[in-house]
Amino acid sequence: MEEKENLSLLVHNFLDSIRAKEIPESRIKEFLDFVNKLKIGTDIQRRRFFMFFDVKENQKLETYTSISKKENCTCNAIRGSVNRIRSHLVWLKDEERSDLVKIIKK
Repeated sequence: MEEKENLSLLVHNFLDSIRAKEIPESRIKEFLDFVNKLKIGTDIQRRRFFMFFDVKENQKLETYTSISKKENCTCNAIRGSVNRIRSHLVWLKDEERSDLVKIIKK
């Protein structure tokens, strides 16, 4: 269980760093490409997750509210989609988990 808690903390800190624009765009792209290849969650959940975390250097951050307006749904629906993908990342198995950790720790 401790391993899951460590991975959860690692994933959450990395995602927070993306939103704080502390991660270079090239690493964000690598991370999002990795998530896309996993095919975790639904297409809608992944699309919303990518909108929230595809942070560009000179671009305003998307919020749950701004995404909900584009998606024509509630902020809670966006938050739920983002959290669902985040949860999937914490529960990855073996090789995929190792690949994720490598990307995060670069």
